[in-house]
Amino acid sequence: MILDGKNIHLIYGSQAMKHWFKDSREPRDLDIIENQNRESSRRVQYYWTPAFKYLTENNKDKAYVDADLLYTIKVSHAAWDVNWEKTMKDIEFMKSKGCSLNMDFYNLLYKDWELIHGKKKVKMNVQNEDFFKGNIKRRYDHEWLHEQFMFDERPMNERIREDLDSPLCSENLWNSLEYPEQIRTALEEIFVLTAERYIFVDNPIPTKIARIKTLKQMITSSTSGWFNRFLIIHFDSLRIFSEDYFKFSIIKIREET
Repeated sequence: MILDGKNIHLIYGSQAMKHWFKDSREPRDLDIIENQNRESSRRVQYYWTPAFKYLTENNKDKAYVDADLLYTIKVSHAAWDVNWEKTMKDIEFMKSKGCSLNMDFYNLLYKDWELIHGKKKVKMNVQNEDFFKGNIKRRYDHEWLHEQFMFDERPMNERIREDLDSPLCSENLWNSLEYPEQIRTALEEIFVLTAERYIFVDNPIPTKIARIKTLKQMITSSTSGWFNRFLIIHFDSLRIFSEDYFKFSIIKIREET
């Protein structure tokens, strides 16, 4: 194994995860970060992207990608629908082991994935009437639904929008919220999107399944940047938190309309 700034050969993926955490899932193949342009096979996969140069300066182990950097790779890649379910399970597992995000590495990786997988086509800097002209058939007004699912006196999303006539949210306003407020803000949006896309439709599906489908769509398609990252890192909480409150609100809306 060589890591000298010129030649790079590091094991990552499930083999690296198994090295750091013996109770992780059993590896089925070998993933290697290498800058030699070697051809991959069914059993051994070689990967290289410019962001991996960061490993030459920051990876401490000589054979395996460090746990925090491995976690960062997975979080950065979860924003695209590529082996998504497996990636999210790994993220939840590694988070439970105390792994943390390296933001410098994350930002480098995210730029590379945008070139490889394509940039998100998210246009929020528009007026509400233009934003909600999409292909989604809505039974109820989107902003009205926010009022039905709100946790406080007013919808949480109003606290992170500088202009209420636009869906564009402010990172600075988001950062001013306490963590429980951020969770409630994210949940409120998840509830509204789940309700209008999978519950208040001609053929509704169970709420737990609907919520996962909404989260996946939000993460892989309709969000980017800081909010996207928050959804990925806190997916373990967002997919189950306040389930009873969501179901109660659905029942209340049906009874009142």
